[in-house]
Amino acid sequence: MSNPNHPDQEIIKFLRSHHQFTMATSVEEQPYCAICYFVYSENLNAIIFKSSSDSRHIKEALRNAKVAAAIISSTNKLTESKGVQIEGKFIEPNTEQVHEAKRCYYLKFPFALAISGNIWLIELTKIKYTDNHLGHQNKLNWELKQ
Repeated sequence: MSNPNHPDQEIIKFLRSHHQFTMATSVEEQPYCAICYFVYSENLNAIIFKSSSDSRHIKEALRNAKVAAAIISSTNKLTESKGVQIEGKFIEPNTEQVHEAKRCYYLKFPFALAISGNIWLIELTKIKYTDNHLGHQNKLNWELKQ
């Protein structure tokens, strides 16, 4: 049974099968993007990643929590193209969330324990999933119900 507060299982499967995303921020009408390693948590319905609080994308996301992200499968064949476009809310996890976030992140990226930085979340609010295996121009759309 699907949960309206979580993306379609096809989208979740895609998110779980990837490990890098591009995060986009915008402050004072100046866009910026950064590539980060991530893990998706279905429990938190969030992208979890680690980054320095001194980095430009984190500083900007702390000023404007409305962020976007993109994840795409690497291929040169249009019929095999898959990807997501994400809108979300950038947050510093609370005490309860940080335990789950660290567990998920370090399980997937144990080497990151040795790297400085903080754990951050992007709570998912909207996703457009393109899978050209489903037919060209076929999209799955999901939006968090408020």
